[in-house]
Amino acid sequence: MNDALKNIFNPDRKVTIFGTVKQRLSGSRYIVEDVLGNIVPAQSSDYYPTGASVRVEDGVIVGRGALNGEHRVYEV
Repeated sequence: MNDALKNIFNPDRKVTIFGTVKQRLSGSRYIVEDVLGNIVPAQSSDYYPTGASVRVEDGVIVGRGALNGEHRVYEV
């Protein structure tokens, strides 16, 4: 298997998504939409209002910050 395919199936790979909070569900669950229109489920113990720009790492909102049109970053 080449290196590119190994990276796709690597469970330790961190995925960071920049997006906008579309809706707060019950408890600490949120619906986040990135600028490409992808819907991403996320969770956070902090409160984020609808429309807030957030950074999501592996399904957890880690803070505010969709920076200057950054869409999606894959770290290997």
